[in-house]
Amino acid sequence: SAADDNNGYEVGIGGDLNHNWSAFFTLGQGDVHRLTGDIDSRDNLVLGLGYSDQQNGPRQGRILYEVQQDRGHSNHNHRRLKLEAQTKPNRDTTLLLGLDRSEGTDLDQGMVDVQNNRWDLVFAYRPVLHDRFNFIGKYSWLDKRQPQNQQGMVGLEAEKAQIFALDLLVDIS
Repeated sequence: SAADDNNGYEVGIGGDLNHNWSAFFTLGQGDVHRLTGDIDSRDNLVLGLGYSDQQNGPRQGRILYEVQQDRGHSNHNHRRLKLEAQTKPNRDTTLLLGLDRSEGTDLDQGMVDVQNNRWDLVFAYRPVLHDRFNFIGKYSWLDKRQPQNQQGMVGLEAEKAQIFALDLLVDIS
């Protein structure tokens, strides 16, 4: 949690692979001092890959994969996959896609005890030559589950939602 005290080290390296691709790698190890007084050993690995192409219609994307292991009083594995992509099929339209999926496994119980999933799809139409009109649409799918003994701010152990949002902005002046 945010109140736990962490110490350790991380080593990372990253850079451009060519004019479109970049990558990075981070490896870390340390101790997590829990509020209960327990100390867990933590290892983590993060891999990332990015793409950007500004010449053939702006396109960019990023993928991140993270693995974290806690050992000691708590034997827990955590994995996260995050994907983001954006493109402009023409100068007036932008499309965005996002995926964020994470899962925690309690090895002592042999079960997945926390899971967070989110998908986002965004469409924006913003005409360059007619900037008095803007249309933005977004769809999000949410599925969050947390440990049974850890309730959220409103006392929920799970949250599921499908969210649709539409914005139409017209300058009438």
